[in-house]
Amino acid sequence: MSQRYPELVAACSAGNLETARFLSEHGSENKIYVRDLAALLERLKAEEDARETALRLGRETDAETLCLPYGRGGLLAAVYLTALARRSGVELRLRAVPIRQETIALAEALGKNPYRMDTAGVLFLTAHSDSLVRALRGTGIPAACIGRLVPGLDKCVVDKTEREYINRPEKGITLEAEVFETERTKDA
Repeated sequence: MSQRYPELVAACSAGNLETARFLSEHGSENKIYVRDLAALLERLKAEEDARETALRLGRETDAETLCLPYGRGGLLAAVYLTALARRSGVELRLRAVPIRQETIALAEALGKNPYRMDTAGVLFLTAHSDSLVRALRGTGIPAACIGRLVPGLDKCVVDKTEREYINRPEKGITLEAEVFETERTKDA
């Protein structure tokens, strides 16, 4: 990748996998009001299936875009591990992250961070975030530019009143794609 500190684009809503899993297992007895459970589960399943489309669009939009599918540990784990592998910092805007209201309600009920919930999503490192976001949204995939890699090693959320550091993910959580070794030789 020619740009050392690319922008980050997230495709698919945060926590979609864990939300779908919980609602399908406990849908009728859950304490979270969902107007049409079947329709919501169908939308979440479609979003999970759209991950392959997102990967294809990312590759087609720009040959230098890195496409990193992620799941366990959610978006925050993927962002943290990406910055760690690139030996850089990150500035993240959580308010820009695509997320469903049902996921937020579920996370509050379970006492979880919705951005750490399992997600069938893709994180893109790109120099052309606007065109990639437009292409993804054009196919119905929730997407947004959520931040960028930066010099240094600080991994921060920057859209709160004070900068907040992103915690290391749980042990055993890794990125699904290991593309950094070949990519690192191109940067050097």
